[in-house]
Amino acid sequence: MGQGSNGLGSLPPPDELELEVERRLAGLATIVDELDHRRHELLDWRLQVSARARQLRKAAALVAVLAAVAVGLAVRRSRRRRRLVARAERVTDALSRILEHPERVARAEPSATRRAATGIVTGLAGLVLRNLADRATARPKYPTLRRVQ
Repeated sequence: MGQGSNGLGSLPPPDELELEVERRLAGLATIVDELDHRRHELLDWRLQVSARARQLRKAAALVAVLAAVAVGLAVRRSRRRRRLVARAERVTDALSRILEHPERVARAEPSATRRAATGIVTGLAGLVLRNLADRATARPKYPTLRRVQ
């Protein structure tokens, strides 16, 4: 290797390097500005709603139709269940289940989970009621001053 050789070849003059850096920075600034603009558009919910108003109206109409169908089916089922024939069928089914499995009609005692849950709820209710009673009967820390007339 000769003297002055760094293996990178010859570099352009500093003025050209500076111009190249400025040109690339200007390109990056343009890209950053565009990304910022797109971010603002994406996060502007009013713009998104107005751009997709037709699809949103269709979706709302679909939800309304589905809700109406669900309500209609519930009303229809309720009316069917109130008819005398349907009630008689349910009583007949219940009686046949009682005759087939009398041990399932009523449990002798509640399950351990139910007993534990009942104990927890009862304890919490007692604490809440005690706290409310204490607050209701407590004297104020700072008694109010009465005006003597």
